[in-house]
Parts: sequence; structure tokens; C-alpha cells
Amino acid sequence: MLIAPLIPFALLAAAATPDAGRAGVEPAAGSASESAAAGRPTLAELAAGADLVALAQVYYTDYDYKRGFPIRGSAYLKILIGYKVPVGIDSLVVYEQGLRRDECYFPLTRYGEDGPRYLVFLARHPDGAWRGHPGTCKVPVAVTRDNKYAIPWPRREIALPPEGEERIREMEFSDRLAVIDHSDMTRSLAERRAGEIDGEIRQYGIVYRHGLPLVGIRDLLGRDNLKPL
Repeated sequence: MLIAPLIPFALLAAAATPDAGRAGVEPAAGSASESAAAGRPTLAELAAGADLVALAQVYYTDYDYKRGFPIRGSAYLKILIGYKVPVGIDSLVVYEQGLRRDECYFPLTRYGEDGPRYLVFLARHPDGAWRGHPGTCKVPVAVTRDNKYAIPWPRREIALPPEGEERIREMEFSDRLAVIDHSDMTRSLAERRAGEIDGEIRQYGIVYRHGLPLVGIRDLLGRDNLKPL
């Protein structure tokens, strides 16, 4: 597995910027079983319907913004680990336009920055462009203090089957994608959000304390779902 360099923990304060707050980790409401009941997709369902599944890092974004929100443009991604990737592809461009429920925008990333990493689920359109999967196009993946990849948990955009819940572990992250910006929250709201994710309130944000290791993630994606379409 390719492992990215550890981010100095002091740099986690960068998560308290408007750009990071827009596309960073959101607190989850309820348990994974409640998520499933709400109709949220599993990783296997997303993988089955996607043309490309990969751990990818954002290395540049080129968006037009209106009132602080992206409204059109492209994100340039580098594939770190391919789970369901057409032969010969090691980088790609994801185009998005408009604001809608299934939009697929990534955090503002300038060329040369250490961009965030996501488990991405993408669809290939007839014109050849890559667009986000209409269910969920990306799931944040953070680096842990022992230099491994994990999905901060719980999540509000996906559900896990029982065998997936058994893989959740307590861990310490060293990545801004495992931090929720609390700069605009009251103390009581921050405490409630922290309680929703069983997180810890720190000076720079609310930090996740649990994660789903990326090791063995193919089993949850469904190995039969990873065969190219």
C-alpha cells in the first residue's frame, strides 16, 4: 500500500478555514444501521454501479466560485490505489457543474499542496468525461498517526453491513480530513457534534477517534463488483 507522508499535527488547524469546512468531514448522525434504514448506500452498492473505484489524492482544483461555493469546473486527481480502474489510467479529471444533491466537488487545492485523499466512485459519461457516482462520489480517507489509511467513522453518506462495523477501530489521526471545523459553533453545539461521532473537542476542531482501516476494504467493496464494466 502506498502511504502518504504524515502531516504535522499542528497543521490540522488548517481545517478551520472556509474552504476546508465546505468539503471536509461532516459529522454523522446515528449509527450505521440507522444509515442503512435511511437508504444510504453501502460501499458494495457504490462499487457495483461505478466505472472507477480508487483511493485518489486531489492535486489541483480549477473551479468557478459564487458566494464561496464552487459552481463549475474540474478537479485533477492522482490514483494512489486502484480497485476498479481501466488499464493505463493513473490520473484523471473529474468535471462538475451546478449545485445539486449529487454534486461532486472537492476541496480547494492549489498546485503543489498536499491535497486530501478520498475513496472515489466515478462514472464515465458517453463523452469520455469522469463524473461523480450519483449515490456518493467520494468518502474521505485520512492518514493515521501510525501512517496508515482509514476512513474516519461514523459517516453520514454510507452505511456498513455488520461485518464492516466489526472492523471499526479506535485510532488517532494526523490528517485534516479527520477534523470537523468548530470555529462557527457554540460550545453546546460543538459538544453535541462531538457526541454524535464520539469525537474529541480540541482547540483546532472536533477530531474523530474511530476509523475503518483501508486494509481489506476490497471485501467490503465486493470483489465481484471490482471487475471492470
